Amino acid sequence: MKGWCQKLPVVVNGKRYESELSFKPFEPVVYETVRTYCRKLFMLREHFRRLLNSAKLVGIEKVPDIENLKRLLEDLMEDIDGEVYYKIYLRPNGDIFVEYQKAPEDLVLADLEFSEYRKSGIIPRQLKIVGRTDVLMARIYKKTYDVLMLNPEGFLAEGSFSNVFLVKGQSIITPSLDTGILSGITREVVIKIAKRVGFEVVERKVLPWEVFESKEIFITHTSRGIVPVRKVESFEFKAPGEVTEKLLEAFRSFVMEGC
Repeated sequence: MKGWCQKLPVVVNGKRYESELSFKPFEPVVYETVRTYCRKLFMLREHFRRLLNSAKLVGIEKVPDIENLKRLLEDLMEDIDGEVYYKIYLRPNGDIFVEYQKAPEDLVLADLEFSEYRKSGIIPRQLKIVGRTDVLMARIYKKTYDVLMLNPEGFLAEGSFSNVFLVKGQSIITPSLDTGILSGITREVVIKIAKRVGFEVVERKVLPWEVFESKEIFITHTSRGIVPVRKVESFEFKAPGEVTEKLLEAFRSFVMEGC
């Protein structure tokens, strides 16, 4: 019986395969995503540290060496013209699977809706694992770019693959880690650059209705960086708004620093 099947170009331990590959049913497979800017791996060490943390949570002891992984990803980069987006999977036996494709570079405007599925209060918030039930169910039934998920207490948490930010006046508000969210790498970068350009950033518990009181909303995730939100349910926002536009410019400057 096949488990999870992958259909993009894939590499296993440095060897390219054209045929479909699968994971065994019920084995804990953790993963991490990485992309390039200016053909350079962005925040690789931070992503790698999070991969190791996920591995530790499910008892995976055979983990890759970061320098070997870096060489592998840089080698695969030669297959793609432009920026590259990777999804790295780690199996319990230490095998590494890598999906890779051209990274998106165009600006998109996102429509969101609230998911009826809530973040689990049992699964560790920092665990990135294939088939995580709460996130999987939210993704299966989403009809928009992403969905907004609440935590068990009813506070706004995050998207199924993104972190969320609300703009009120000149303040930027984002759910705090104690809400049960994954500490996104791009989220951390955006908080840093927002403070650098003079915005107040508040990390706290956020009630769902605050979404509709916001002047602007944007989400962050690895493959696209900052994504302005133009609609949540039937409520529309200016996208990108003034604050989001400034952050987009600051983010572009930040990622270009390594070019």
